[in-house]
Amino acid sequence: MNEAQIAFEKQQAILREKYAVRSLQDAHRFQELHDQLAIDDSADVRQQIESLAHRMAGTSGTFGFHDLTPPAITLEEAVIAKRPNSEILQHLTDLIAKIRELMN
Repeated sequence: MNEAQIAFEKQQAILREKYAVRSLQDAHRFQELHDQLAIDDSADVRQQIESLAHRMAGTSGTFGFHDLTPPAITLEEAVIAKRPNSEILQHLTDLIAKIRELMN
């Protein structure tokens, strides 16, 4: 491996670690949104869930966390389809668990 490849791989590792930290922060935010949705089915809470899930679905594979993409897409699609709270809450729980499994 040449110096450029080594430098690239080091940069990739740094970015992957930063993404892992952000994903754990997102898991915390997803948990807050889960708790809010459990008591108040507001359009604002659903919009925040959709936005955060969309971002995760679009970026997780880029940083090598391909296992996060399907549950993030499933959650986003459930919100868009206006699925019942119980279903969205379950998708949130599943995604939070997957994030914590992969990042810890």
